[in-house]
Amino acid sequence: MKHRTHTYGFTLIEVLVVVAIIALLVSILLPSLKAAREQARSAVCLSNLKQCLNGIKLKQAETQMRKEVWSTNFGWDVESYRAHKNQAQ
Repeated sequence: MKHRTHTYGFTLIEVLVVVAIIALLVSILLPSLKAAREQARSAVCLSNLKQCLNGIKLKQAETQMRKEVWSTNFGWDVESYRAHKNQAQ
């Protein structure tokens, strides 16, 4: 009578099924992560824009300069604000 030793482990099919499931979950998750990353970049951009404009206003108040002396129409910030104005307060 032969004695068989029991070896415990995973078969190749089981490992491939697990890898396929993980790949499927990752492929579902990546687009949502990309959207969240873009939303975070947009929030950072709007925050930086607000800080720039607050700095300009503070400089005007400190030096008592008239508003006509300063131009806040930089072009890029106006386009950025228009693109994200639904997120601005």
